[in-house]
Amino acid sequence: MMRVKPPARCYQGVIPAVIATCAADGTPNATYLSHVFALDDNHVALSCQFFNKTKQNVLENPYASLEMYDPVTFEAYHMELRYVRAETSGPLFDSMALRIEAIASHTGMSGVFKLLSSDIYEVLSAVKLDGFLVPASIEIGSVAEPLVGPRSELRGLQIVSQRLCRIGRLDELLSTLLQTLEEAFGFEHSMVLLTDERDQRLYTVASRGYGEQGIGSEVKIGEGLIGIVAAQRKLIRVSGMEEELRYGRAIRATVNQSASRRELRPEIALPGLPDAQSHMALPLVSGVRLLGVLAVESKKRLGFDATHVPYRSTPQSVTDLMGGHIAASFLEAGLSIPLIKEGKLRALAVSSAQRLPLLPDVPPFAEVSGASDYEGVSWHMLLVPSKTPQPIIDRLHAEMKHIMQDPAMREQIAALGLIPYDSPSIEDMRSYIQSERLKWGGMVKQLGLEGSQ
Repeated sequence: MMRVKPPARCYQGVIPAVIATCAADGTPNATYLSHVFALDDNHVALSCQFFNKTKQNVLENPYASLEMYDPVTFEAYHMELRYVRAETSGPLFDSMALRIEAIASHTGMSGVFKLLSSDIYEVLSAVKLDGFLVPASIEIGSVAEPLVGPRSELRGLQIVSQRLCRIGRLDELLSTLLQTLEEAFGFEHSMVLLTDERDQRLYTVASRGYGEQGIGSEVKIGEGLIGIVAAQRKLIRVSGMEEELRYGRAIRATVNQSASRRELRPEIALPGLPDAQSHMALPLVSGVRLLGVLAVESKKRLGFDATHVPYRSTPQSVTDLMGGHIAASFLEAGLSIPLIKEGKLRALAVSSAQRLPLLPDVPPFAEVSGASDYEGVSWHMLLVPSKTPQPIIDRLHAEMKHIMQDPAMREQIAALGLIPYDSPSIEDMRSYIQSERLKWGGMVKQLGLEGSQ
């Protein structure tokens, strides 16, 4: 059965997923999940905040079933999973913990529910559930959102920068910033909060989309979503905020009703829209000093989703990246390394399993994403026609192996942004080619790509 990849919006947490597990004695258990994190095509991560029945079951019997839903089309996807391990530190854990701490703080539940571990599961199968939606018997018109072209993030930032550099007054600078964010990115509701270091608070000095009521609202650093962003100095993006808060409030109600009732902090009011569905906040930092927070919100559940822009050639994507028409891109190392060295591009990560010799400070995706087996590389081999006599093949292989061991040759290969390898056996190379065909061919079929794409 061909594996289906659920759309990225399924992982935004707008509609809770359902996970079913089974204890060693056969007792089943099903529960809702507030969020599922996609690591790569073969792994997902689930947050473990309590040692509940789900965690107990997968420690006894590692298999689980997961059902998740598309918040736009309401189509359902079913995954069969196998529990692999739990992570209690690292980039993945920190990212998941930050999101949970923001919701906990906002609902006055800091320290009551927090992330215990990021549980990694292998995806054994993934299918779209046919017949999950019943066709409407009455035509009620289309409710789908109109498709829009790709948003030019860096081009938008260029416009912001060009406008701000000509302004000399702070009040005009802040109002122009928020106005330009709306024009360039469609952020209709935004605010800038500056830091009051004496009282450890943030206070709103400029807002757009709220009228006069937005100015003057305050947030204590370390409390609520905006306060957590200020304290941790990390960006947070939350979709389906209503469901996240409902989850936090449900836990709060359970704690209040329990025998070991404890005093809880009051819920932190967000200074903004009462019915916002998506929130994004990023810290404004100069050196080691926190200046404030830029907060943006939307009434749309997927208000701040990313857009993928396909390119037919690497030079074209490089041109658009350097011209500010796209925000980021996957580029070949040989083409991008000179631009990185010149300071024209900044490398975030490499897709190989190890660091490149010419970019020793740039980590692999496996280090920063939490997906330890992630690798996506191009490779170069010497191939000959299939009817070439075996003695000739063996001689060429021996000569290439000798050449690849020469330090001067390895240095030249590394200078091209490549990783030199000692030539493996002929059988190992055949097996590798076959594994790559299965890996990437399966992905092409899964994504429905054609030759023209």
